[in-house]
Order: sequence, then structure tokens, then C-alpha cells
Amino acid sequence: MKQYLPEINFLKGMAIIFVLFLHSLDKSILKDTYSVCHIGQAVPIFFSVTFYLAFLSLKNREKMFQYWFSKERFVKLFRRIVVPVIVLTFFQLLYLIIIGDIDMIKRMLLLGGWGPGSYYVWEYLQIWILAPFLYMLLEKYENAGRGIILLLGICVLLNIGCSYFVHINRLYSILCIRHLFLAAIAYIWLNNDKYKSWALGVLGILSLIYLIYFRNVNLEPFVYYGEWNGQNYPIYFWSLIFIYMLLSVFRKIKDVRTIRLIEWCGINSWSIFLCQMFVIGFIPLSRFSTITRMNNPIIIQLLYCTFVFFISIVPISITEVVRNKFLRKKY
Repeated sequence: MKQYLPEINFLKGMAIIFVLFLHSLDKSILKDTYSVCHIGQAVPIFFSVTFYLAFLSLKNREKMFQYWFSKERFVKLFRRIVVPVIVLTFFQLLYLIIIGDIDMIKRMLLLGGWGPGSYYVWEYLQIWILAPFLYMLLEKYENAGRGIILLLGICVLLNIGCSYFVHINRLYSILCIRHLFLAAIAYIWLNNDKYKSWALGVLGILSLIYLIYFRNVNLEPFVYYGEWNGQNYPIYFWSLIFIYMLLSVFRKIKDVRTIRLIEWCGINSWSIFLCQMFVIGFIPLSRFSTITRMNNPIIIQLLYCTFVFFISIVPISITEVVRNKFLRKKY
């Protein structure tokens, strides 16, 4: 599995950089640059990688469910994902208690988190639980892509159900339904030699056309209509093509020093993600603009992006240096 790690770390590094841009740039800039087609693919990349690594570890493994749901894996999941979120939530609540913002505390508890991307951990946990079941489905019906078609049907039915019964965007946002079809994308990625490149290319172009022209068209009940129109099953073949494009770039310039920095960001993507969630949750662009008291929107935007990148990445880097210097084993 090690031969995959540099590429995976690069993808995760690019995705977390995309996330920082998505959460620090003004919405008008994101809209005018069609960000949904490029940096807006950050979360699909993350969940595609999650499914890909899960399927890679489950491939040709006997007693698949015993392995996946073992005590060791639950402990690892809790320490790596849940504990950092608990720590983050503690400090968020502590700050809100200190400033006496009771309304925000209630809102935070009601919404299941605070800050950009606070839904992510809830989705990740659902995807982690579902991964072996989805892999079994895709493996069992792999002939002629029947498993992929079956999963597509499941996604359509779930969207229909949500269209009729889920009328709260936040509730929909913490469900993994809109990202479920990425399991099929990861399965195709893992078994790339079994699928025709031209067919994937055509499906990718169709997904891109949908993303550009139809994502804001109300297609309920078949596609849940809300703030997450740009992330649902019709667009994910473009996500696959975009992943292939990034991997192609990586293979051509993997020896460039900058790539090592991107890989480092990928390795530390979860910590960086939580940092930005904390910082931007307290200091969004609007508040930053008020604090700086500057009138030039371009300068404010540049300064805010720099601030978000610095405060999200540098503390993680310092922590790593301190840990390596003072907590490493002495021989």
C-alpha cells in the first residue's frame, strides 16, 4: 500500500489547500470563477480518497467485516478523528462561555458543530461505517458495472426520500447521502483497468455540463435541491476526471520541492482542516474586514487569505517541530 501514499498525500494536500481558498474567498469570487469545477471539488476528493483507501485495505481480504469493525480500528478512529473534534469543540464552547454568547452555544449544539466544514466529521463517520457494505455491493455486482448502477439507483431513491421528508438543509448536510456515489467513483479508480477511458471521459464531460448549467436547476425529487447542489451524484464523474488530472500533474512534477510541501499538507490535512474551522468560525471575512478597517476589497481579500493560510498551517508545523524535537525517543 505504501506505493500509493505519495499520490494520496498529494491529493489530500491539494484538497486541503482548495478548502482554505473556498472558505476564505468571497462568494462572488467563487461564483465568477466557477469554483465548483475546480477548488469546489475539495470535499469530493477527500471522500473519494477515504473510499479508495478503505476499498484498497478491504480488497482480497478474508473476514472483511471482522477486520473493519475490530476494536483496534475503532480505537484508531476515535483517537485520530473523534478526539481532535472533541478538543476543538471544548475550546469553542469555552470561548463562547467566556464572551457570554449563549445564543451561539445553543446554535452550535443544535447544528452539531460550528465553523466551515463542521458537517464533515458526521459524514466521515457514516462513510467509515458504510464502506465495507458498499465495497461488498460493488464487488458482488461488478460485472457490466451492475454494482455502480445499483448504487446510483440507491442514491436516486435516497434523494427522492430527502426531497419529500427532509426540509432542513442542515440535517441534509450532515447526512452522507449526497457523497454516497463517490464509493462508485473510488471503486472505478481502484479498478481503473476494467473501465474504458473514453466512456469515463464522456461521463466526465456530461457531469461537467451538469455542474455548469444545471446544478442550480430544481430537479427534485431526483436530486435534492438546496445549498449543496454542486455536490451530488450527477457531478462525480467530473470529480474522477479531476482526480486523474491532478494525479497526472503529480507524476510529471513529483520531484519538485513544492510537491513535498503539498504532501506535508496532505499528511496533516485533518489538523489543518480543524484549525481553519476554528479560526474562520470566529473570524469570517466580514469580521476581518471590520477589524482591519480597510476599504480596498482586493487588499482585504489578499490579507484574509494570507491570514487563513498562516493561522491554519503554521501552528501545525510548529507543533510537529516541537514534537519531533522534544518528544522523540532518545537512543
